[in-house]
Amino acid sequence: MHDKKETENIIGQTDSLDQKPIRQNLTTLFDFDAFMAKGTGLTNTMTKYMMKDMVKQSRAYSTKAPLYITVSTNEYDDADANYILALERAYTLKRILLQNRIEDKAVFVFADTNAPKGHNRLRLKFTDNMEDYQKQYVTHSLNTNIFVTGKTQIKDFHKLDAMVAELHKNQGKGEIILYSNELPNMESSRQLGLERAKVLREYLADKGVKTNKVLLFSWGGFQQDPILPESWKLDQFFQYVLRKK
Repeated sequence: MHDKKETENIIGQTDSLDQKPIRQNLTTLFDFDAFMAKGTGLTNTMTKYMMKDMVKQSRAYSTKAPLYITVSTNEYDDADANYILALERAYTLKRILLQNRIEDKAVFVFADTNAPKGHNRLRLKFTDNMEDYQKQYVTHSLNTNIFVTGKTQIKDFHKLDAMVAELHKNQGKGEIILYSNELPNMESSRQLGLERAKVLREYLADKGVKTNKVLLFSWGGFQQDPILPESWKLDQFFQYVLRKK
């Protein structure tokens, strides 16, 4: 008799990724709360017992196959609030992995609300079967200085309005990630990005883009994780994601 085919590599709170490692083309489910309640920070179990092996194994796989991060959240009564928090958590983990030299262009993030009530779950999967995932969202880049250097004033309205048009055409939700290398250190660049995100949020609202349609992130410097070679010549960089409905 053959064993039933394994559908998920399930990691419990007392398990170890060293003993039950991530495997290509098999989803690894962290079957406990990976994130702090109603926050984006990782739980103590993740930081102390999981992250070292996760980073080590992800480095090995990231040159061979893309990584798909899916966070499920069900901690609020409102589905939109759960989805937004899940997506913020997924991007938080992506950022951590990028800071640990995981290939950026091979990390994709997803969110849903399918966790047990009051909890969250994390799934990771390295897979070379990309077709299903690619149908779910498309990533675009704005390789130009949208803002005045070092300031929050918008400079290139033409390129920005082209992005707004794409957001309106897309029936699903999306994200915008702002990068900047204009200031002396990464944190000051990130703070500048946060101020620009507020300006951009107001601009999008004036253009009729609903608040719950697009999430904005400020990631500071991008030299350590460029999306495209063209970004090496820039001191600002925009990435925006259009998700299918």
